[in-house]
Amino acid sequence: MAEPLWKPLNSGTVNSLKSIYFTDANNGYAVGLFELRATHDGGNSWIVQKYINDTLFDVHFIDSNIGYAIGANGIILKTIDKGAHWSFQNSGTIETLHSFYFTSIDTGYIAGGMGKY
Repeated sequence: MAEPLWKPLNSGTVNSLKSIYFTDANNGYAVGLFELRATHDGGNSWIVQKYINDTLFDVHFIDSNIGYAIGANGIILKTIDKGAHWSFQNSGTIETLHSFYFTSIDTGYIAGGMGKY
């Protein structure tokens, strides 16, 4: 019998996770309700990098060091050190931010909208 293509991994949380992003085969980040998590072993184990008081909906890294996470109430978090430290950025809105994409290190686009979720 062939080995399944997908295998379940334990995220270490009971909270809902909304998005995941890997910078390489070992280093990944997951965001969701109240937390931002990281793995450095391909998803076999996860650690909390930051707790927040709301929901994060998307996470993306521009390169292996610089990353952003966005979410409810206009939350934008930024890291410049592979997620060791995350700082709040001013988004200029209290709307929920759902998704984003960077075309370069200096240019990014965020989609969001009215309503809590």
